Amino acid sequence: MARLGKGTSGLRIRAEVASADEFGELAHDLNSFLDRITGLMDELRRTTGRTVTLNARLTHLTRDAREQLERVEAAVAEALPDDEEE
Repeated sequence: MARLGKGTSGLRIRAEVASADEFGELAHDLNSFLDRITGLMDELRRTTGRTVTLNARLTHLTRDAREQLERVEAAVAEALPDDEEE
């Protein structure tokens, strides 16, 4: 518990379940809690990785769309007569 509290061992450490009394139950519950937290951290890492990947793709697609829009605007501006010339 002290190593967990200090943060020196990460979440890989597990309590030894040495008895069936309340201390053994507490150790078991702590281990279950740490397993759940570890699973959530892994899920968070995967989700963050997917988010970063999707954000990069969205940024690329947005840039492509902006470039295409600028080309269309330029073509339209070139095709239409200027107001001053009318």
